[in-house]
Amino acid sequence: MMKKVVTLFYLTCLLSPFLYSQYILNGSAVQNSCNCYTLTPALNFQGGSVWQSNKINLNNSFDFRFKVFLGCTDANGADGIVFMLQPISTNLGISGGGMGFGGVTPSIGIALDTWQNTENNDPVFDHISIQKNGIVSHGADLAGPIQASTINSNIEDCQWHEIRITWDATSHWITTYFDDSLRLTAQVNMVAAIFNNDPWVFWGFSAATGGANNLQQFCTALNSNFTTGFSNNTTCLGSSIIFTDSSTSFTTIQSFYWDFGDGTTSTLQNPPPHFYSNPGNYIVKHAITGIDGCVSDTMFKTVTIGAIPVADFLVFDTCAGKPARIMEQSTSSLGNITQWIWLLDGVSFSTVQQPILPILTVGNHQLKLVVTSIYGCISDTSIKNFQVKPIPIINIVTNSTGCSNQIQSFNGQQTDILTTIQQWYWNFGDAGTSSVQNPTHTYATNGNYTVQLFAIASNGCSSDTMQQSIAINATPVSVFYVNDVCEGAQPIIVNNSTITAGTITQWSWLQNGQPFSTNQLPILTALSVGTYQLQLITTGNTGCISDTATDTFIIKSKPRISRNFVSNACTEQELPFAAAQLDVVTTILQWNWNFGNNQSSTLQNLNHIYSNAGNYQVQLWAVADNGCSSDTIRQSITISKADVFAGNDTLIYANSPFQLNGTGGGIYNWSPVTGLNNPFIANPITILQNDIVYELTINVNGCIDTDSINITVFKGSAIYVPTGFTPNSDNLNDILKPRYVGIKRLDFFKIYNRGGQIIFSTKNMSEGWNGTIRGIQQPTGTFVWMLKAEDFTGKFYEMKGITNIIR
Repeated sequence: MMKKVVTLFYLTCLLSPFLYSQYILNGSAVQNSCNCYTLTPALNFQGGSVWQSNKINLNNSFDFRFKVFLGCTDANGADGIVFMLQPISTNLGISGGGMGFGGVTPSIGIALDTWQNTENNDPVFDHISIQKNGIVSHGADLAGPIQASTINSNIEDCQWHEIRITWDATSHWITTYFDDSLRLTAQVNMVAAIFNNDPWVFWGFSAATGGANNLQQFCTALNSNFTTGFSNNTTCLGSSIIFTDSSTSFTTIQSFYWDFGDGTTSTLQNPPPHFYSNPGNYIVKHAITGIDGCVSDTMFKTVTIGAIPVADFLVFDTCAGKPARIMEQSTSSLGNITQWIWLLDGVSFSTVQQPILPILTVGNHQLKLVVTSIYGCISDTSIKNFQVKPIPIINIVTNSTGCSNQIQSFNGQQTDILTTIQQWYWNFGDAGTSSVQNPTHTYATNGNYTVQLFAIASNGCSSDTMQQSIAINATPVSVFYVNDVCEGAQPIIVNNSTITAGTITQWSWLQNGQPFSTNQLPILTALSVGTYQLQLITTGNTGCISDTATDTFIIKSKPRISRNFVSNACTEQELPFAAAQLDVVTTILQWNWNFGNNQSSTLQNLNHIYSNAGNYQVQLWAVADNGCSSDTIRQSITISKADVFAGNDTLIYANSPFQLNGTGGGIYNWSPVTGLNNPFIANPITILQNDIVYELTINVNGCIDTDSINITVFKGSAIYVPTGFTPNSDNLNDILKPRYVGIKRLDFFKIYNRGGQIIFSTKNMSEGWNGTIRGIQQPTGTFVWMLKAEDFTGKFYEMKGITNIIR
């Protein structure tokens, strides 16, 4: 069989050596407490019995109650407990499977067998049986065997179980119960049929173990209990409580003890009705003492005495059309309030804690409240009276239309006779308000507005809020301005920004008080220097007329000026520029020169230099302290530049014609005239035998410039290669090209980079390297050149060297 372990439960008893002497212990039996015994410990091959030392008379009926503990070991637990009646002795019978009952005769045994002994025809489950005369083998049982528990085949479950045994001496029925369930009954005349007409017998328990074991115990019943007659032991203050003993005991109960938790006690089995003076939770204690002197465990139960709740609330007077406000304030010192019953004018209308009253008629009304706590305790009825007061009745009288920025009249009227109005409240729909009965109000902007009015009477009640729509049409806002202008400004601009939400149907302009135009934008012309006033009144399509807008403007004088400077000059020449004021009305704050070459000045008189030749237009104007500018004076000036170039110094052959190449334009003059065919042209031809320096002078519109050229006369051949050049596109030393003197043929001129690659090569003596490779400019660095050439005498040149790019 499957077994399981459950916690042991022990009864507590008051120990009394005198009373314990009523029981006789044998074998392994030991006393645990006043009314509890161990028959066998959890050891193999144990046997024990406990006998009541005084015999009982079977001519009298009995009802015995016990608790038994059959151990915690199931499959390997053994062997069981037997309740016995026998008249012979108080010794122990056969152990092991005999459970101390085997061989005891005459006897009656009620066995709780937990081990299957197949030789005794035991069933597989833990079973109960009624047997006689120490015969443990099943087959001649008075009743059984059947499963001991109605709910579990295993009673070695570490739990205490109740066993009850009754004997009816009249009908001769012996009955047994297990955990309050009827299990077996047998009708047998025990006195005549079993005990040879001797009614006096011992009763007791025996148990045994063999090759398997269990802890096996029993207790005589001693259980305190009581009832109050109230559900959950709960009632309300003022109620009487009847405490009724419902204890159970194996023997006669000798005494009773009550502690009611409020400082009072009783020793009666059923004390008189009890009253608690205060609400609260009271711990009631109850204990009993058996005739054998054993005292039960104390039974504890909580008795709750609920407080009588106090119904209370506030209800406030209100005005017609508004529900009266309720503030529920009921209290209970013990036990929450769970039910509210409200009556309005004698009629139930709500069961919620905080109800909302309906709209009531004007007059006096009554509200009642009864509350009930969670313990069912009911309060007295709380009654409050309140009043529904009349409200004032009012109306609004005003025009339905108006104009913005114009005064609008409003009138408040009272139409009832029951109230006296103390205060009026107007809201004009544009954040404007008033507290007088008949106010006026001006709307700043046009639109549709909702006017609201309510009044408060002397009884504190407010009227309904009355509303009326009013359409405010746009009143034109005439807005314009005329800037002060300088004389001669045509036309004079009137900036009109009149504001309206509709259409202007009429424009009325006045100049210096006299009507002069009905156009939206009038034209002011031919006004002399002086001060003028302009006014405007506009009318919209709704008939709303603007206020008069006024602006004053001035026609200001402008300065008059002259200028003085030459009309022809040379570059880099300081030229005087002078300005003069001709009028005496204005004060010039600033002069403004524009020289036509992106340069300017604010000085009245100054010198200016032109760097580049050309025709320039000079402009001059002045600004006076009144903000007016003079007319702009314009005059052209021609700037010439003499920029001569006689050519680069060169090397020529003696007695060989050589053409000079002078540039600059104008009139040319070469000096000295030695070897020249014409000293007054740009490109004369010269034949020289010796070195010479020519000076070239040009004259461009009176502008003079001079340059010179050194000519070296060579009487043999030579090749010169520069050690560096600057390819920066300034037309100076931009090309690396050898100078050939007396050279007839060039075989090659090559340039190498540092990697030894050819980056330039030519056979043309007029070509050179521009410092790029496939169009990409080369950085500063060193390059190698090689060339081969032949002069006119047949001499060969093979040369190499280095040159540098300089950036």
